[in-house]
Amino acid sequence: MKVRAKSISFSTGANWLMNYIVAQTFLSLSISISTDRACPAGHPNGVFWLFGIIGLIGLVGFAFTLPETKGKSLEEISELFNYEGEEVSSSSTDDANESSDESDS
Repeated sequence: MKVRAKSISFSTGANWLMNYIVAQTFLSLSISISTDRACPAGHPNGVFWLFGIIGLIGLVGFAFTLPETKGKSLEEISELFNYEGEEVSSSSTDDANESSDESDS
């Protein structure tokens, strides 16, 4: 839970950056890699193939590198992403338990 806010911030920033890159390159790429040389502005299908291939490469890459987290608790997911030699810190769960104990009294 300790890295959740940073992870969400990073993923949101990466999403905005990629959207910006697509928006800035789409029009010039649509004309330059069109499959119709007679009227490239009217047939921008080459850029869709390019972005589709990039998306498929990313999908395959993530499918083979990320572990399945469906049906697992947050603690089990945390253990999946810890590298060998690193110990899982229980301080964040201890802090959460102490604060909930204080609010119960």
